[in-house]
Amino acid sequence: VGGYYGETSRDIYGMRLDLQGNPLETVPFVITAARASQEIPRAAWNGTNWLVVFESVSEGGTGYYQQSLAAVRVAANGTVLDPRPIPIWAVKPISGTWAVASDGNGWVVAAQGSPTGADLIAVRIAADGTVLDPGGKVLVPETYYMRGSVRLAQAAGVDPVKPALAATVACSFGFMLPVSTPPNALVFATGKLRIREMIAYGALLDLGIYTAQLIALV
Repeated sequence: VGGYYGETSRDIYGMRLDLQGNPLETVPFVITAARASQEIPRAAWNGTNWLVVFESVSEGGTGYYQQSLAAVRVAANGTVLDPRPIPIWAVKPISGTWAVASDGNGWVVAAQGSPTGADLIAVRIAADGTVLDPGGKVLVPETYYMRGSVRLAQAAGVDPVKPALAATVACSFGFMLPVSTPPNALVFATGKLRIREMIAYGALLDLGIYTAQLIALV
């Protein structure tokens, strides 16, 4: 059967490199070639094995097919340790907005997207492949402004919760223009406030609030 829910040519392959960047395999080895599409692979090393996480398609509880995440552990010698991918049910990926990292023992997968919304979700996976948080852990409730700052924080290797909270709160503190927030638009619509006045007083409020947030994050 073709299509995103059937068999396709989108599978995950790997190739190891030595310290000089030379390939250790003559051809890539198969990491997973399961049914449906497997794509957007990302990997994290825990000091012993790699965890390769990728997007796939699975059947949801309603009988419809939906985007999902799955993972496979790969040993240092290229041996695939999980013949069947490990399903990560708590996460419904949104346009690749997810990441995987390791603390040197197990792994954690952080994503914006769950079967019930767009919350920031974290799922821990043990070194033996056991999913420690089958239902996931909600770190921050969904908000549109959270995506960029969370991914930058993960790339920098810092705790993503603090910048995510800062972005969530800061998006409500735009006081300079009528389009910044709905309350601004309502106030400006009364006709009792000129745009020059809103910019002047709003700039002072924004500066004070952003300074307070920076101090709180230090």
